[in-house]
Amino acid sequence: TGPVVLDILRNRLKVPEKNILNKDSLEDFGSLPADPNPASREDFLEFIIENKSDIGIVIGPDGSRCLIVGENGFVVSPSDTLAVIADQCKCIPFFQENPLKGIVCSICTSQASDKVAKYSSLLSFEAVPGWAYFAPAMLPALNHSIVFGEECTAVGASSCSYCGDKDAVWTLLAWLSILANAKKSVNEVLMEHWKKFGRNVLGRLDFENLPLASLESFMSFFKETYTIRLKKIKTGDFGNVAYRDQLHFDPSLRIEETHKGDEDLAFDIDNYVFPFGLVRKSLMRNDIFQTYQIQMAKGARVIIRRSESVCNSTTLRFYIEVCMDPEDDRLLADRK
Repeated sequence: TGPVVLDILRNRLKVPEKNILNKDSLEDFGSLPADPNPASREDFLEFIIENKSDIGIVIGPDGSRCLIVGENGFVVSPSDTLAVIADQCKCIPFFQENPLKGIVCSICTSQASDKVAKYSSLLSFEAVPGWAYFAPAMLPALNHSIVFGEECTAVGASSCSYCGDKDAVWTLLAWLSILANAKKSVNEVLMEHWKKFGRNVLGRLDFENLPLASLESFMSFFKETYTIRLKKIKTGDFGNVAYRDQLHFDPSLRIEETHKGDEDLAFDIDNYVFPFGLVRKSLMRNDIFQTYQIQMAKGARVIIRRSESVCNSTTLRFYIEVCMDPEDDRLLADRK
């Protein structure tokens, strides 16, 4: 991403080159973490604090993920980035030409964007993490502007002129457009957003290198114990392709309504409902019991996700989310 960032920031936006760090392309990425997050880049947070910077951005070497940092090392969660962009998209030239239609995010992303979708009458869908599940949602979205997001510092968008579910440079430019329009700092934009919509706090706990057989047994417990209801969906069958026309892309398409809400179904791959678009069976992986969601009172939830590794062992991830109302005294508490 170094050459791209140099061209945009230095050549076009006239950012001093001394403010663009680690810009040279290296085979080992400078031995720095490929996934920018607060835990792996505490050195950058300290750098922002020491230099009293207004904003700092860490972009991953492949340009897919970025970490947004405000004054005093204030970290913007990827879920909040998605929500802020969706809420303030009208100040971004991209969305002035392509009005925002909806939001797609992984189930492991906080529900912050759901509040924006409800407020702005946008469509909002959850997807199982992974390219195989985001890709089908992006295909028919090419004629409708959609923003995509996940909890691993990745945000992107799709329309007839652009397509990328993870694009750190696009996310950076979206944030700069928002700041220029608001004439406020990153911290101030987030504070105002929370006072308007409330704050969703999301934490993740990983258990790595678990035996595969043990984890499958553990996950099967949740299939038998915790379930969710699938909403009514409209489906049409065309050979090996199933088409869900929730966005009404093709008004001439004959749709048969299928009722799915009369029984409890576990949230696993077999029963996963794609947000919208083309769903090819070749994209459906054989892993089962991958992700479960346990909803609790006041918007709180626990998500349990299995993530496979390369050597017959797996990682078990717990995502814990709580919601704070705009009037909550803890709203502006430090990220830690």
